[in-house]
Amino acid sequence: MELVYLLDASISSQQRFAQSSDSPPYWALAAAQNKALKALSDPSSPASDLFSARQQLQNALWDYDYRYVRDLNETRIVMGRLGNWIYSSYPSSDPSYLTPWEKGVVDLIDETYAYMAGLGNSRSEAVKAYQYFNFKLSALSDLETPDINRYASSLASAQARIAAPLAQLGQYGVNMDARVNDFDRASAFMQALLNNGPYNDAVYTAAMHDVNLYASTIVNSEELARAIKRAQNMVDTSPRGIRSGEYPASAFGALNRAINHAQRVLETAASAEEIKNESYELNFVATEKFEQSVKP
Repeated sequence: MELVYLLDASISSQQRFAQSSDSPPYWALAAAQNKALKALSDPSSPASDLFSARQQLQNALWDYDYRYVRDLNETRIVMGRLGNWIYSSYPSSDPSYLTPWEKGVVDLIDETYAYMAGLGNSRSEAVKAYQYFNFKLSALSDLETPDINRYASSLASAQARIAAPLAQLGQYGVNMDARVNDFDRASAFMQALLNNGPYNDAVYTAAMHDVNLYASTIVNSEELARAIKRAQNMVDTSPRGIRSGEYPASAFGALNRAINHAQRVLETAASAEEIKNESYELNFVATEKFEQSVKP
């Protein structure tokens, strides 16, 4: 369960701070999350694999949080927003109105303030405070009653979301067997949780995160395949030469290299973000450079 809570905490950090893949810490965290999700979804995973996944995720999450948590005020802001949200739902501050989870959050805020009182003002101490609150907040999911229908609906939506992209990828002749197998495994695990639960909310959150990661990989693969087809069409139909309205040979060479690189990414990329970034590079960088190379 510690690995589940840690995974849930890492997802929360991504949602709070940034979801863009603009830094090595993001990629390291994404890789650690994937490793943790695979270990958690395999009933035969040995304890050594779970321990290794937890260590890798802890280290990656530290580096990621260190990028965004600059001082103790970051944790105060997170706690303040959550506390305000809880109390804004009730006609008074009478704690008898609170659910067990809400009461747990309020107590955790007090506990975290006490913990922060003994810390210094360095950035490392600020990250300690943030992670202290974030991890314990994830553990409070034991007090929540999971909305099974909402998770079942999310699973159905993910399954529906990949149908059209998969059909299109089939028309492009792109083999998606490995990624479909990953998605099917994650979906089957989520369905098993829904059938055999209820479990705590963090378990469902982590499992659904896995499903959405693989769904996004398939959707983004279709977008990249479409970009490759568009770029290849430009290569095949654009006039080559040195006269007005024609494209120089060097432009064709550059675009062909970009297409080949995109094809390798499509076949080997480990994450949806990597594929999405490659689509951008091909659609809005390589092809634009090609178009701008036309002789006036």
